[in-house]
Amino acid sequence: MRSPGCATVAALVAALAFAAPPARAASGPPLRLVALAAWLITVGLGLVMMARWVVRGGLRRARTGSTGPSPAMNFAHLGLAVAGLVLWIVYLAAGMTGLAWIASMLLLPVAGLGMTLVSLWLPERAIAAVTVPAAQAV
Repeated sequence: MRSPGCATVAALVAALAFAAPPARAASGPPLRLVALAAWLITVGLGLVMMARWVVRGGLRRARTGSTGPSPAMNFAHLGLAVAGLVLWIVYLAAGMTGLAWIASMLLLPVAGLGMTLVSLWLPERAIAAVTVPAAQAV
């Protein structure tokens, strides 16, 4: 036999469950779509920067041994970013949460490589801006 106290606690819990206000629908797009939009923008900008780097002779300069980011770092950064985007799109289509976690974990090496590339690129730009051609120095 149950004690009268258990019945009142159960009734109180049931009453509170029904008295809770209904959940509101979130206003605006779901966060997963906002993340997709941000990822598409950043990958698009990254593709533009990679194309400019290749067109302006980034691969040739790397073969001659000049300073600056290596092609392997550039392509690893781009490849990981695109792989993360593809995994995120598959997660949105299939609803497999594990893919979202893997895509999110790929952001760590992508961000690390991106910061490394910027830190390698900045000294090269600073030296190029300060260097004066010999004809102007005279």
